[in-house]
Amino acid sequence: MALANFLFGFAGDNYWLMVLGLLLIGFPLQLVSPLIFNLLPDLAPADRQPLVTSLCLIGFNFGSFFSPTIAEWTNHLTGKPMSGMGLAAPFPIYGVVLLLIALIIFLATRRHATK
Repeated sequence: MALANFLFGFAGDNYWLMVLGLLLIGFPLQLVSPLIFNLLPDLAPADRQPLVTSLCLIGFNFGSFFSPTIAEWTNHLTGKPMSGMGLAAPFPIYGVVLLLIALIIFLATRRHATK
């Protein structure tokens, strides 16, 4: 996902690089969503399944609702216009955030595995 965000954010005028970035951003989300719901029975107790499923759905919907606003805030903070190539400005920042999240998950699971 981080690579896809970097590809799209730095594509510039390269149409095929932009399309590749968009495809790599879009496809994994459609694959990960069913995987999350498939893994829920192993990750949460049976009596909490309805709550956990509802929280996942709420999270997906909040993310979809607020992502344009967060992109606008990111453009405002970076001083990029809300038109043209300026609309791709948040994607490298998203890539860095995704790399930081991956690093935190890696360190947390590594520490947990050594205990």
